[in-house]
Amino acid sequence: MDLAIGYFPDLTGAGIVAEGLFDHPFACIVSKNHPTIGETLSLDEFLAADHLVVNQDGRSQEIFERRIRDLKLRRRVLLHLPHFMSVPQMIANSDMIATVPLSLGAWYVNSGLKLLPSPVDIPLIELKQFWHRRMENDPAVRWLR
Repeated sequence: MDLAIGYFPDLTGAGIVAEGLFDHPFACIVSKNHPTIGETLSLDEFLAADHLVVNQDGRSQEIFERRIRDLKLRRRVLLHLPHFMSVPQMIANSDMIATVPLSLGAWYVNSGLKLLPSPVDIPLIELKQFWHRRMENDPAVRWLR
């Protein structure tokens, strides 16, 4: 491995070096035409909505799902998906809500969605860069880092 950038909580070991880059928040996305959610999102509205959940083991979504469990919040999950590819179309054409990393949500706004702050206090996603110690002094990888 020359370099990996992102959220990889399982990327550990004696030969792996990790350096924090920045923290990234979550946000909620809903259709611009949602019948009950306007320009703000209360906790009651959030919990009453039908939810789309992306299930990806070892990914940032686990941070959000763990927080929901820790707070013992109950919501109606209408749909589980294995990846983010179809999320914007599903949300834009339904009354569901999804909680996604902010940068992904901002990218989806052009798909007929609105982006709202989450009413749930969610830990930030710690984005890091990782490399193997063998690459520590490689000039090209050092430049890239």
